[in-house]
Amino acid sequence: MKAISAHTRRARCAALFVVVLIAKAPTSLLVAVVIPILVLMMLFIHRQYRSSASKLAVREDGVLPAPRREERVIVPVPGINRAVVHAVNVGRSIAPDVRAVLVSDEPEESAAIRQRWERQMPDVPLVVVESPYRALVGPLIAYLDVLDAAWPPEKEAPITFVVIPEYVARSWWERLLYNQSAKRLRTALIGRPQTVVVAVPYRRDDGEEVVERLGIDVSQDPPLEAVVEAQRERSKTLKEMALASRFFFEAPEAYDDKAARKHLGPESRPLLELALATLEALVNWTAPAIHEAIQALAEKTGSGLGKIAQPLRVAVSGGSVSPPIDLTLAILGREATLTRVTRAIGYTGRGSD
Repeated sequence: MKAISAHTRRARCAALFVVVLIAKAPTSLLVAVVIPILVLMMLFIHRQYRSSASKLAVREDGVLPAPRREERVIVPVPGINRAVVHAVNVGRSIAPDVRAVLVSDEPEESAAIRQRWERQMPDVPLVVVESPYRALVGPLIAYLDVLDAAWPPEKEAPITFVVIPEYVARSWWERLLYNQSAKRLRTALIGRPQTVVVAVPYRRDDGEEVVERLGIDVSQDPPLEAVVEAQRERSKTLKEMALASRFFFEAPEAYDDKAARKHLGPESRPLLELALATLEALVNWTAPAIHEAIQALAEKTGSGLGKIAQPLRVAVSGGSVSPPIDLTLAILGREATLTRVTRAIGYTGRGSD
């Protein structure tokens, strides 16, 4: 028998492969088509990983230097809300140069936001960028381009951190309604030279929901975080904390009878008037400054700190229990404090509310 040539054997094997492939189809396609494709895909992915790893590799014998570039933080904001405040605080922790950017097509609305911003966050400048077509991404990127162009050419370009506030809703269907603009902005900024995108999610905690169920409006001053921190050690439950903190957000409708009889009698009126004058003259409205002013008044009158602190506490809270009086007044704010103390002075004059 003549020997079969190698070419003939290969031809017969190929023919047999085709016959079996057709006869066993479509099962045979798994071996003949799908598996080779999967193998090729895995080889391609492995090659990409190796290529990326080589590009990201750092020499083991080198000393890594500290950052040399200056850093600045840009926070796109729609106004002032808790998510924005949270994002601004994160920005403060990144770099001292923090500025907020409001993209608006309503001059009156932006003016009102600027006025509130300068009152509540005076240390963070607010830049208003006009957008006649209600666009966000384009005007903000144009503003970043202007900042880059204005940077001194002799200095190395800074790193710009764009801190984007995001609200995290609890329900999946609510998440479809929020952060769409933030997602578009984040997508547009990724890959921009000398730009780092920082997404800052904010999620309401259980305490905020409790105060809402109790009918307490915490959307206005003071910041809920400051109130929670002040009441943390004084409350066992969230409901107890919310009830004890209501006076921070709503002026008491009436004074506690026992506290009023003891601390808002006619004899308390002179000390309250002196305390009101002292607080009105106070320039720096902080807890240490308030404590120092009240302490000085107590020493000046020789009445003792409690004789001034307790009437003030009843005046602003409606009861005899609150955090330390200096911290309470600092959180409550100047305007609300002076208004409530004035009201309490009137109460001491007539003995009833």
